[in-house]
Amino acid sequence: MKKTHKADSSTEKAFCPKAYYEELKSTLSDFGDEISYAVLSLIMGHEIGHGAISENTVKFEIQGACYILELSFNKTYGLPIGDIYAYFGGADIKKQGEEYVLSFDYEDSKDEFVPEAQFCFSDITMNISFFRCDCYYYASPWAYIQNTAHLILSKSEVCKSCFNDEEKALLPLLKELSFFPDNMVNCQDDTAEEFTHLITRFERYSFDELVTLTNTITDKSLNDRKRNKAQAKLKALIWKKKYEPLWQELYALILHSQEGYPTFFELDKNVSSRLLQARGNIQKRLELHGYAGKYPHFTKTEADRSKADIKRTVYHIFCNEIPLSDWDHTKSKGESFIVQFICGKQTLRAEELTGNVFSCAFGKSLGTLPLEPVYEGTDVKKSTLERYADIATKRAEGKRLTKEERKEIGASSLSLVQLFLMLFVFGGAFFGACMTVAFFAMLILFWLIDGAEGGFIALAKDYPWLQIFLGCGLSFGGIISIVFTVAAKKKSR
Repeated sequence: MKKTHKADSSTEKAFCPKAYYEELKSTLSDFGDEISYAVLSLIMGHEIGHGAISENTVKFEIQGACYILELSFNKTYGLPIGDIYAYFGGADIKKQGEEYVLSFDYEDSKDEFVPEAQFCFSDITMNISFFRCDCYYYASPWAYIQNTAHLILSKSEVCKSCFNDEEKALLPLLKELSFFPDNMVNCQDDTAEEFTHLITRFERYSFDELVTLTNTITDKSLNDRKRNKAQAKLKALIWKKKYEPLWQELYALILHSQEGYPTFFELDKNVSSRLLQARGNIQKRLELHGYAGKYPHFTKTEADRSKADIKRTVYHIFCNEIPLSDWDHTKSKGESFIVQFICGKQTLRAEELTGNVFSCAFGKSLGTLPLEPVYEGTDVKKSTLERYADIATKRAEGKRLTKEERKEIGASSLSLVQLFLMLFVFGGAFFGACMTVAFFAMLILFWLIDGAEGGFIALAKDYPWLQIFLGCGLSFGGIISIVFTVAAKKKSR
């Protein structure tokens, strides 16, 4: 989408200090609605981005969650030619006669910081490209939808005409999802605070309990304690297996709204060829482990005869591709990306259908376990891909990782035996010592109040201090070491 300047008024943006915003808006009014809106978002949002300075143009590129914004300041002078990395926090634009002056901070190609640099310009052109919103996954399908809704809505921060027809139809629902289920009580959007579109879907599925809880959460006549209690109950409830169809419907709607966009990597030809190679290597490696399917979703099915009513176990691996944030300016444009392996296991009865990887988080399944291998530049080594694919299969199937594999993904390098002994000895000793001191303090208080013949020392000698220390230490150390070791065993799978 290409924009050039034209005289018109700008828009308002509520999140910035009003007086400063109005001053900037007035200064940029000659450049039109869309361009002034984007420049204001750049400055007031404290954005950062790559810059290229040529003889008559300063071009900035800012990568958002699902857009790439290019702003070209034309007929410029005042800066040395070269590539820079710009910081727009504290930037300012002033009009001087027929020209404008932009002040900002930047780092040059030698990583030298240049504060309050200035250049003059007379014209601005803008180009913005939207790509598919691929959200980072944080081990929670509901949070995944919530974060994706946030990212889609964030496009409006830089461009008013940013949504396609499918997104426009979903806007009321997306606003509600951006607060669901974590921030419903604190919803600040007047158009979403009643959650009417979600309630309509709850009623269609006959999820009466979700309707009741949502009505309680949105009832502002109730005190915050009751509303927060209802929200906590709703958050715990939506993980039941019967609510999965609702999640899958919402997920499908969001996916459909993004189908008209290219992926980030399709926009960037420099990285797309390497990514295609990475995809092929992942496909081949997972097939060697017995997985079927086509990138990015793979499954492996095994018969499960351990229980009479369970017929099969399905292991899932989903490859989620994420562009690295533009915050990491040490990497050149298009040189870094993430392939996130999301792993899970379903235990299914004969009548149950195989879902997708997110189905593993509902009901009594193992749940989804993300890995986060980062590939930078041309360093998409086949050995690296194979190593992470191997770890992903183990995580999906609940197999124990080696010490090297745990270290690779940032898990604890302690073995379960070492972890048990460490918690048992040090945790037990610490608790035993604390309880012994507490008993000793209570004895002192008892002696001061009641007194005792023979003095305090004689009284203290009659107490089994060693037994108190050992009893408290062994009992607490045993319980805490068992609990943490079981938790670590599940996490390491």
